[in-house]
Amino acid sequence: MLEENDRLHLQKQIEEVKKILQANRRKGIQKYALFLDFDGVIHVFYKEGTLKYEQALKRMQNHFDFVDPEALENVDRLIENYDLDIIVSSSWRYNGLSYCREYLKKSGMKNYKTVIDTTQTESYMDRRLEITEYLLEHPVYSGFIVLDDIPMTEFKGSYISIDPTEGFDEDKFEQASQVLRRYMKK
Repeated sequence: MLEENDRLHLQKQIEEVKKILQANRRKGIQKYALFLDFDGVIHVFYKEGTLKYEQALKRMQNHFDFVDPEALENVDRLIENYDLDIIVSSSWRYNGLSYCREYLKKSGMKNYKTVIDTTQTESYMDRRLEITEYLLEHPVYSGFIVLDDIPMTEFKGSYISIDPTEGFDEDKFEQASQVLRRYMKK
């Protein structure tokens, strides 16, 4: 929960971000960012006893990998369809950009080179503030999308709420595609 000052600061930043995105779209810029969380999005917390849970246990016996192949494939498809820059907003970012990129590559991500940055790593901040600060510091985008299991209702229209027991599944892929298509029409 954000303190009142942080909440007001976030609202102000969101308004600034909206202005930048709209101005870039008016200029014809079509550059989009995807803020990617790992845990709950591509690392799925399956319900015990389900087929996917059993498959994950088997996968982890062969090599210690938390990534759900279908969720990662959906991220890859989204990148291919919409030419996205991936910014790691997950707490995994504290391991560094090259670590995250290599981890995603080893996990089977085809488009790992599109992982271009992380949100800030100097201190702990509310993730919503980190995302808005990133967009303000990098005013090159005409739209963005957030894939996260942490509620971020302030990003209405850009936020895809992920169920951590389902991950970034086909339904969420379609929702993300709709968001990006809307940005492209504006």
